[in-house]
Amino acid sequence: MNNSQPSQNGNPDRRIASSYIYKGRVVTLRIDDIRENDGTEGKREIVEHKPAVVILAYDTIRDDLLFIEQFRDAVGQTLLEVPAGLVESQEVAEQTARRELLEETGYEAESWKLLGEYYTSPGFTDEKHILFLAENLHQVSDVQDTNEISRLRHVSRSEAMSLVESGGIVDGKSILALFRLEFLLK
Repeated sequence: MNNSQPSQNGNPDRRIASSYIYKGRVVTLRIDDIRENDGTEGKREIVEHKPAVVILAYDTIRDDLLFIEQFRDAVGQTLLEVPAGLVESQEVAEQTARRELLEETGYEAESWKLLGEYYTSPGFTDEKHILFLAENLHQVSDVQDTNEISRLRHVSRSEAMSLVESGGIVDGKSILALFRLEFLLK
C-alpha cells in the first residue's frame, strides 16, 4: 500500500506500506512501514478491531447499576464489568447494545442515550467503543450468555465508585463509563 493522501486530521499519511500478519474473527494484526516527521522510517504494529458497545445499565429508582462478572482469559481473572459486546456487521450500534444487554443480563431498557465514543488505546489499535446509557430497566429473562457471564450483580453507584478506588473494578471501559455517569449526573 503506497498512500500519500491526507489522513483525517489533515496531516499526510505516514504509511509507506502495510502488510497483514493475521486476520481473525475479532482482530487483525497489521504491520505498517511509516515515515517519521524527521524523515526516518520505522514500523508500527497495528491491531484492527471491530467496534464494540458499552452499556451503562442504570436503575434510577434503586440508584444502582448492572454489572457482570466475567472471566477474561487475557488477564487470567474474573473481572467486574459493565455489559459490552462487539458490533456485528449487520447491526447498528444501538441494536448491538440492546442485544448485548439482554444476553448478558436478562434485562431490557425503555430509554437509551448515546453518551459518546472513544478509542480504547489508539497507540496500537483502532478499537472504538460506543457508550450507551440504558435506563428504565426491567428483567425479562435470566442471563442468556452463561458461557461468558458467571454472575450478574446490582451495584449501587456509591459502591461502584468505591470499588474503582479500591481496585475492585479494574476494567477500563467500566471505569470510564462510571465517571461519565458521575459527570452526567452532576
